[in-house]
Amino acid sequence: MKTRSRALVLSVLLCVVTVALAQPTTQPQTGDPVRGQGRGPRGQRDGMPQNVEAAMKGANRAMKQLKSQLPDASKRDENLKLIGDMQRNVVIAKNMPLPGDIKADVQGEARVKLQAEYRADMIAVIRKLLDVEANLMVSKTDDAATALDEVQKMRVSAHEKLDVHDEDDR
Repeated sequence: MKTRSRALVLSVLLCVVTVALAQPTTQPQTGDPVRGQGRGPRGQRDGMPQNVEAAMKGANRAMKQLKSQLPDASKRDENLKLIGDMQRNVVIAKNMPLPGDIKADVQGEARVKLQAEYRADMIAVIRKLLDVEANLMVSKTDDAATALDEVQKMRVSAHEKLDVHDEDDR
């Protein structure tokens, strides 16, 4: 009788282990792909910028809107959201390699150095955006506007360094 009980327990245990091992090990896709929510096939979030250009365009759109409404104290929460959007887009761009068409003639070690300079410039922009956010948090809109002007100057300088031409570089 004990042998049958042990055999039964072992076969039940074997079934449980087999079922557990047969379960998928990846997380199921969440959200609604039709509406652009959730994660895409490679773990990227749908609706998130997939390249440097898209990320920078997102940051620029937010900057334009922020500059136009920064002095309006009633839009503080919206302005903080815009700053967050800019920060997110800059972080996304910072973590991507420079596109191949940017300074395509620069290769090898020079390209590695250019990529490092690009990343350092992006870190500096993020720090300045944090200054803008901190000033907005304590209602120092003049200081926030000054820091945002510095971000714009950093943008123009980086575009000149990378030989990127954009109609907003003024």
